[in-house]
Amino acid sequence: MKAYEIKYHLARAGHNVRSIADELGITSPAVSQVIHGKDSSRRISEAIAKAIGMPVGQVFPKYSQSQSPQIGAKGGKK
Repeated sequence: MKAYEIKYHLARAGHNVRSIADELGITSPAVSQVIHGKDSSRRISEAIAKAIGMPVGQVFPKYSQSQSPQIGAKGGKK
């Protein structure tokens, strides 16, 4: 999801960057950097997704389950 879409959905849900930051006890720029893809944080991403009522993988595709490593997958260290 693009940054402007995330901000749109936050506004529709009655939230903004500052409200997410306040909820997490972090700075607004930290939240903004995650929204704009300049930084990544699972905790911040999950808070944003929860605030807009969407799965984290739908808002931030890097956290979609299809891209998660599978337990017991072949390959890796022996």
